[in-house]
Amino acid sequence: MSQMSPLVEYLLAVRRPGGGALCRMGIAQWQAVFPAGAVGVWDVYPEEGTYANITYWFGVSGITPPNVFDVNIYNFGVETSGGLYSDLVIGPQGNSGFAVRTQSNPVRQIIRNISGLNQYDESIEYFLIIDTEADYKTVMGLIDEWNVSAGQRQLQEETNELLRQLVAKA
Repeated sequence: MSQMSPLVEYLLAVRRPGGGALCRMGIAQWQAVFPAGAVGVWDVYPEEGTYANITYWFGVSGITPPNVFDVNIYNFGVETSGGLYSDLVIGPQGNSGFAVRTQSNPVRQIIRNISGLNQYDESIEYFLIIDTEADYKTVMGLIDEWNVSAGQRQLQEETNELLRQLVAKA
């Protein structure tokens, strides 16, 4: 992973009102050899005893050859990505974005070796570990707040100021 996003750094720094981290970082690595034509299907759940994980970076080792694995990823029952492992996700640049999985809604991955040879897959993901549903709701609220642009905030402040002026004149 080349660099952690400012949003992820912020979420890792947030503390609960009584103390303790709101979430923590997790890392998972997996390695598999797929025979020619083989299909692997995984339902990926959060760790035992936790409520949710939010993947924020996924990458495939440079050892994995490009264009031999056809991959489909389903999140909350909807296909969120699909296609060939290619140079876009292989190597240190990886793929950034958020994928949420909970105990009741795992992420499903389907990987097919479309080549005529046995192929090696080595992947890694970085994710946030969230212990409780309440913490999950707080994290999702913080993500929503983060996504409000500075321009929107400024417009909201200006609108509030105009409303204060109108109320003061009335």
